[in-house]
Amino acid sequence: MMRRLEMPVVQENNLSLKKLDEFHVQLQELQKEKSERLHKVLDFVSTIHDLCAVLGMNFLGTITEVHPSLNESVGVHFKSISNETLYKLSKMVEALREEKKERLHKLQELAAHLIDLWNLMDASIEELEPFGHVTCNMSATVDEVIVPGALALDIIQQAEVEVERLDQLKASKIKEIAMKKQVELEEIFARAHILVDSAAEEEKIMALIESGNVEAADLFSKMDDKILKARKRP
Repeated sequence: MMRRLEMPVVQENNLSLKKLDEFHVQLQELQKEKSERLHKVLDFVSTIHDLCAVLGMNFLGTITEVHPSLNESVGVHFKSISNETLYKLSKMVEALREEKKERLHKLQELAAHLIDLWNLMDASIEELEPFGHVTCNMSATVDEVIVPGALALDIIQQAEVEVERLDQLKASKIKEIAMKKQVELEEIFARAHILVDSAAEEEKIMALIESGNVEAADLFSKMDDKILKARKRP
C-alpha cells in the first residue's frame, strides 16, 4: 500500500505571508534606490559630456577617470552606482563648471580687448570675421554658452595671439594718429599766426605714448579738445 505523502510543516516565523510581504517591500525599495542611483549617474554623465564638448575636452578620457564602467560601450545596467562613484561624479561636474566659468571670463576679457584694439586700428570687416566665435560670447552667461568647442583652449590661445599681435602694432598706430592730430593743431595755429615749438610738442607726445602711462582714448580726447579750442580762437 502506497504511503501517503504529508505536506511539510512550514515554520510560521520564517515564511509567513507577512514576512514575504516585507521581503517584497524591501526588494521594491532596493530596486527603486538602484533606479534612482542609476538615474543620478546618467544625469551626471550627460552633464559632463556637455561640459566637455563646450570646453573641447576628451569626454571618454574624463569620464573613465571616475570609473571605467562609465565608458559609453558599457551597458547601462553594468555601470557603477556606488556612493564613491556618485561623489566623484559630483566633484567632476563642479570642477568642469568652474573651469567653464574661468574660461568664459578669460575669453570675454580678450574679446573686449580685441574690440578696443580693432576700433583703434580701424580694422576691416575681413580682419574681424575670423574672431566672430570669440566676440559672440561677449555678454553671454555661463549657462548660455553651449556650442561645442566654444571655450576650447585653442580658441582662447588664438585670441591671446591676436591680442599680442595687435598690442605690438598699437603703439605705432597711436603715434600715427597722435601725429596727425598734432599736425592739424599746428596748422590751425599757423593760420592764426601763433608760433609753436613743433619738435618739442611732438617729442612730448612720443614720450607720453612710449611711457605707457596714458590711454590712447584719453590722449586723443585731450588733443581733440585742444584742436576745438584752437578753432574757436578769434
